[in-house]
Amino acid sequence: MFGREGPEVPADQANAAFARLIGRRYRGDELDALDTPLNAKKIVMPIYPPELYERNLVGNIILRVSVNEVGIADASVITGSADRLFVAAGLDAVRQWRFDPPMRGGRPTTVSFPIRLLFMTAEEKRRLTGGSPGR
Repeated sequence: MFGREGPEVPADQANAAFARLIGRRYRGDELDALDTPLNAKKIVMPIYPPELYERNLVGNIILRVSVNEVGIADASVITGSADRLFVAAGLDAVRQWRFDPPMRGGRPTTVSFPIRLLFMTAEEKRRLTGGSPGR
């Protein structure tokens, strides 16, 4: 879930942030077939489009992230029930992600996997959790 800002995650927290973003249900054959887990060096969180935040709109998109042999990420849209601004924010963020080169069989390779990005305002989160946004 993303707030109004889209900061770069500190380097020492990039892997934890990446693990939260991909979630267990999206880990699969391609990631599991790597020699070692994909090591995130730079993760930038999506920016919540201000005009959509002010209108209390939520967005849910699924992207296919591809990481090339040198660790640069790209993304394409799988599906989304969201405004095009949410899609653009997700794509812009993911395209800034950097990883150590993915390795399979001792050689650099490409890998792809889906991620789900959910944009939710504090008000919407409060409504869904029945409490404060910090819960």
